[in-house]
Amino acid sequence: NGGEAEIYVPAGRSRVVRAPAKPGPGASVLLLSGDEEEFDNRLHIAPQRPRPINIVYVANQPENGPQGSLFYLQKVFQPSRFLLPKVTAFSQLPKPEDFRATDVQLAIAESPIAEVNLEPLKQYLAAGRKLLYILNDENDLGGLQQLANLKSEPLPVLEKPKTAAGQYQLIEELNTRHPVLTSFAEPRYRDFTKVHFWKHRTWPESAFASANVLARFDNGRPALVEIPTGKGSILLLTSSWRPEDSQLAVSTKFVPLLFSTPEYSAGRLAQKARFATGDAVPIPQNPVATAIVKPDGKRITINKGQETFAGTDTPGIYRMVTSEGELPFAVNIPPEESRTQPMAPKQLEQLGVLFPNVSTAKPDEPTKKSQKPFAEIENQQKLWKWLLAAACILFLME
Repeated sequence: NGGEAEIYVPAGRSRVVRAPAKPGPGASVLLLSGDEEEFDNRLHIAPQRPRPINIVYVANQPENGPQGSLFYLQKVFQPSRFLLPKVTAFSQLPKPEDFRATDVQLAIAESPIAEVNLEPLKQYLAAGRKLLYILNDENDLGGLQQLANLKSEPLPVLEKPKTAAGQYQLIEELNTRHPVLTSFAEPRYRDFTKVHFWKHRTWPESAFASANVLARFDNGRPALVEIPTGKGSILLLTSSWRPEDSQLAVSTKFVPLLFSTPEYSAGRLAQKARFATGDAVPIPQNPVATAIVKPDGKRITINKGQETFAGTDTPGIYRMVTSEGELPFAVNIPPEESRTQPMAPKQLEQLGVLFPNVSTAKPDEPTKKSQKPFAEIENQQKLWKWLLAAACILFLME
């Protein structure tokens, strides 16, 4: 029992009040009593269970100090009531058969990539995942060509960008329609002028014809590039968030940029936990969902490749059975059904309600009987008019 709150609401009025505290972390029901209509007096609340996220960081020599990339990754991906991130660093990945894409929401790699790590990452990309790749040197493109399934042809020699001491580059162009950059779609969030990039690597655009440049520096050089690789893709940064390269790690852009990347790789991270009856509940592809248990205990099997569940016909707590455990979600009556005020006939007609045509309908026997006295009264009124007219004529003649 989470407690009670007594309120008074006059007829025809409404009030907003704070609900009593939940009794615990599990599922609960908010109950309204004293109302004339009881069909909408229950609100089912599903428990908030944070979803685990596995992030793999791959580098030949992982640096955990404040001068390395891993240090800032671990600072950003902190546990919350919605997510339980875990960052694991590898210099050598497990064997391909042990490195399953279903167990990893995002992989981050720094060049150069060791030969032993190429096959596990290829299998990871083949499953449709995304790899965030930090390019540390223009000469580290051989492993990238293998990951992108491109022929290892000689790459053009490009002039390295030269930045004088104290000078920097800014990100000037952003493709905010891309899922990784939608957080910066609004003009107030799109401004990167306070993020200085001291160093960046050249990118041979002509050698990767299928690549899509998502962001550019103000000197025209690519900053963020996406390279499709079958079902997956590689998101390549020509700079990094290490302090020697840029101010990205200490800017307000860093957190939304990093959190959008695993969502782009593995789908929505924080699952919606409240729906209305009749809603189609999206089925996550990771973790893999196998069944849904309805409030009455009935178990519905989820077919392979099924994207939504439309059997939300009963209010209550549903449980989605997945490879990572159960994901509960609540289904309640739509708020529109609580609006019980009478509606005008014209509004009902606009919603498709048909009314009988009274003017052309033939009256039934009771209606005829009810109309007969009114006809007799009308005839009597006409008779009195003639008698009154005759009396006036006699009066004038006298």
